[in-house]
Amino acid sequence: MKKFTNLFALMLCFVLLPALIFAQTFEMEQGLIDKNGNKTMAEFAEKPVIDYSYKYTPSGSRMGGEDIGSAVVIPALPFNDAGNTCSSIDDYDEACPYTGSTSPDVVYSYTPPANDIIDIDLCNSGYDTKVFVYENAWTPGSAYACNDDACPGWRSFIDDLPITAGNTYYIVIDGYGGGCGDYVLDITSNAPPPPCPPITAFPFVEDFEGTFLPDCWSKTVQSGNNITQSDYTDHTTGIGFSARFSSFSYSPDYNQYLFSPAMTIEDAHRVLSFWHKKYNGTGELLEWGVSTTTNPNDFVWMPVDLSTDWQQTNVFLTEWVGQTVYIGFHYYGDYLYYVYLDDVEVTATPPVPLSNWAIVAGVLMIGTFLVIRFRKKLA
Repeated sequence: MKKFTNLFALMLCFVLLPALIFAQTFEMEQGLIDKNGNKTMAEFAEKPVIDYSYKYTPSGSRMGGEDIGSAVVIPALPFNDAGNTCSSIDDYDEACPYTGSTSPDVVYSYTPPANDIIDIDLCNSGYDTKVFVYENAWTPGSAYACNDDACPGWRSFIDDLPITAGNTYYIVIDGYGGGCGDYVLDITSNAPPPPCPPITAFPFVEDFEGTFLPDCWSKTVQSGNNITQSDYTDHTTGIGFSARFSSFSYSPDYNQYLFSPAMTIEDAHRVLSFWHKKYNGTGELLEWGVSTTTNPNDFVWMPVDLSTDWQQTNVFLTEWVGQTVYIGFHYYGDYLYYVYLDDVEVTATPPVPLSNWAIVAGVLMIGTFLVIRFRKKLA
């Protein structure tokens, strides 16, 4: 029995001694004990790096930069990109109006070549986003613009943001709370187009056959009614288009206004003409007017005689000579139907045909003869 016990103890030593040596060596290699054999605290030990990126698949071809220093440069507008914020870290936060976000964020930058007004749209993103903008540099609490929940589903949207040429704007895509996810970024210019130069070459003709609204034309309508291009009836050829004023829907305001481009009336020989027609016998109203602005209150509106057949209205523009004006059309339907407008023209007064000068000369000669004879008779 003693012999067996001694044999078991010897075998145990052969098994345990190598295991203890291996454990000591492993702990030293992993930094869990120091070179003197003393154990270190686990929180100071170097932790292995684990790659979790396989869990997140960006929706777009690239993602925003990690921070302002690595921001993705937007080359020009309009701009669209998509990605996922979950593999980024939390660099920034702003109150808009919520604070305390720990969401990861990404950054884009844009330096406009000219002054502009832009929209920043995250409405099609897949999580509760937040977006804010810094101008030229980052200082906590100094966001140039910020939004959290402008779109349904707590998505973000900044509209009508003025930006200045030469400044750099850092656009941070963030989230509410600690949320992250797929984002879709759309940035578009919202600046009004430059004003059209006044028309000075005549004749001016608009038949509404091309893009609608035609270049430099404008309109004012309310919800439930509109001024559109229609192929229902056409004065020009009978198979083309005309402009249609429509009120066949409920609206809080049935007044509609259509304005021509600005035009400079340079002499007294200018005539405005246009063709009009209504859909049926209802009592709809169409008026014309001339003004130096497109404010409906600045016009003196004059009604036309509406019919279910095409009719032409002609107007002399003599009193506006030397002025830059707009031709305006005012329609009122009050839940009725449609009125059509076509072939708006501003032309010079046609000269008297040469063949008519003989008639004019003959009338003058007869008049002169009668005056002379009448004077002789009195003498």
